[in-house]
Amino acid sequence: MININDIRNNSTMKIVYFSPHLDDAIFSCGGIIAQQILDGHKVEIWSFFTSDPPSEGLTPFARLLHRRWGKTQNPYQIRRDEDIAACKLLSVNWKHFGYMDCIYRRYPQTGAPLVRNKGDLFKPGREPETILIDSIKQRIDQHLKIQDTLIIPLGVGTHIDHLLIREIAISYPNPKFFYPDYPYAGKVRSTTEFGLPEGAKQWDYRLTGENLLRWQNAARCYSSQVSSFWDSPASMEQDIEHYGTSKVGNKLWRL
Repeated sequence: MININDIRNNSTMKIVYFSPHLDDAIFSCGGIIAQQILDGHKVEIWSFFTSDPPSEGLTPFARLLHRRWGKTQNPYQIRRDEDIAACKLLSVNWKHFGYMDCIYRRYPQTGAPLVRNKGDLFKPGREPETILIDSIKQRIDQHLKIQDTLIIPLGVGTHIDHLLIREIAISYPNPKFFYPDYPYAGKVRSTTEFGLPEGAKQWDYRLTGENLLRWQNAARCYSSQVSSFWDSPASMEQDIEHYGTSKVGNKLWRL
């Protein structure tokens, strides 16, 4: 068990959440972030796959997701605005790195889409995205300091964008904590199913009513994404409360 004092609170460091998409960090860790802010820590959320879709060549699956999100014109501007509102609500800073979501990316060798259907979201890519990985690392290097603490996705659910960001984050020497990717982690009954790195030590947070409310309110900002996982905002709030107070929620792991 690790005490919160293991993350030192001082003026020269910050806590940086690596969020593959524009909702992952707050969906997964909204209650923890709320507590860290109350404890006086400097917290930032860096979201990576945040750019507008290409102007042409969308796959039928990408168009389907746009319709589900309710915005067929420039849906990622809507998502960026949602994320900014959620971050402001939690009083955290944010960075949008401007890379394309996997539903828009294509293999450089063949031009074939990475993702043709829902199942492809959770399968390893046929070709390594070496150029993309190198570009993301270069951007991170411009902002990250060695004393910063990283909080990174475990890759629960095996979404290919989550696994890519985890792969990149692990390469840094900074202090690192892992978070379970919610809502995928909400389907897991035990932390033994998370595929934790060897030697990872669990760090529990107590979810107060105040932090739960902040988490739920921040999650509500992502209104375009609710239909991807829940029937309504109310069911989302209920699931967050259930997850946050469960045996697997509201936890981090440190190497």
